Amino acid sequence: FQGAFSRGSGSNTVTYIDIDPEFPLILPATTLASKCYMQMFRNCTSLTRAPVFRAEEVAYRCCYNMFRQCSNLVDVSTIELPAMTLAIDCYRELLRQCSKVTSSPDLPAKTLVKECYRQMFSDTKLKSLVCLATTFATDCTKDWMTNVPTSNTSTFYKDPTMNGWARGTSGIPNSWQIIDYSSE
Repeated sequence: FQGAFSRGSGSNTVTYIDIDPEFPLILPATTLASKCYMQMFRNCTSLTRAPVFRAEEVAYRCCYNMFRQCSNLVDVSTIELPAMTLAIDCYRELLRQCSKVTSSPDLPAKTLVKECYRQMFSDTKLKSLVCLATTFATDCTKDWMTNVPTSNTSTFYKDPTMNGWARGTSGIPNSWQIIDYSSE
């Protein structure tokens, strides 16, 4: 499905994707192959709700740029990212430039690999994020929240045993609160 509904960047936009809430698009695969959903919906400007999908096993660039530049995408509550073992670039730029997205799927993986979350939420309106990582690889979160609004009401939830997250240096906006995550 790589690039299936994509029109790349610039003025080449897709304006015909519509997901009916009563009959949502479902991507049933939970084990993802290399580049399988790469740029699948990139620049689909009419997409307001993400399809239902759950990534339990990921591969190299499986979701790279999947929703990038979907400027009217609002609802991403149907995206689940429970994979505990990540792959290089697996979620890189997943929601980049989705300027109306305010929430994100939880990120429970404990070990982050090279560039797995790079630019994942750049240019969104993210207000909170759960990331339970405790081990990090090169550039795994580089620019992951670039141009995300800074607000003292925004919250980053981390693993309670993790002390390495810091505002600014780890890509968390300076004014965000950093709080230990509790599943209760």
